[in-house]
Amino acid sequence: MPLPQAATGGTISKKATATLKSPFPDAHILVLVNKINQLHASSLTALVEAVYQDLREHKVTKVAIEAKIREIGEKCRDKRVWVVKPDLVVRRFFKLKNKSDFIFLLQQVSA
Repeated sequence: MPLPQAATGGTISKKATATLKSPFPDAHILVLVNKINQLHASSLTALVEAVYQDLREHKVTKVAIEAKIREIGEKCRDKRVWVVKPDLVVRRFFKLKNKSDFIFLLQQVSA
């Protein structure tokens, strides 16, 4: 009988994604996006703390804040700070549902 991968010294590369008990409320997404754009934080911990201080009265957990930052943000390679993903900004501005709508919009603008 073969041993499990962890028992043989190998590592399991896939991270389990768990559902949160209290997910980040969509009503406060604008606060999160504004804070990411204002702070230009290089540390995820500092960004989570700053958002948590703003949303503490709404009982938003740090775990939910961090999960949402990882979902809508990314660390800019050039400046090494957290920014909102460009794809999300474009979709929100134009209210696009998928990438084919965005491609169609680009074709209309460039024509």
